[in-house]
Amino acid sequence: MAMQPTGRNNLFNRFQSEIDQILERERSDASELATKSRPEWMPPVDIDETEDAYTIDIDLPGMDARDVDVTFENGILNVEGERKSEHSAEENRTRRVERSFGTFVRRFSLPDVVDAEGIEARMNQGVLNLTIQKRSETKSRKIDVQS
Repeated sequence: MAMQPTGRNNLFNRFQSEIDQILERERSDASELATKSRPEWMPPVDIDETEDAYTIDIDLPGMDARDVDVTFENGILNVEGERKSEHSAEENRTRRVERSFGTFVRRFSLPDVVDAEGIEARMNQGVLNLTIQKRSETKSRKIDVQS
């Protein structure tokens, strides 16, 4: 003989089921949001500092300058763009694709010593070169000690 849930147990089971549905919707919404905001690939970066400037080189093979946006705001240098796939779905002959395509975002927090007006960006043979000048008043200098 199968036991029938009593009214109290039945109410609890319905309540638990509703909570599970709410949590599943929340997880689904969070997962969808994370997928939409997540870049599809991350280009490699080299960063160097000299006395006068910072340089950032970003490998963006197959991309043109018009495919990249560079902005600087509130101490954050933002580089984003999109590399489009050269393969079309209609060809249906691609057997292996290892190169990354899609959107990317790289953000760099820069120190207060940078000159926002002294940022230059150049694209040369698939490498984006960013030169970020330091303000002259922040550069170190030798001070003579007098006797």
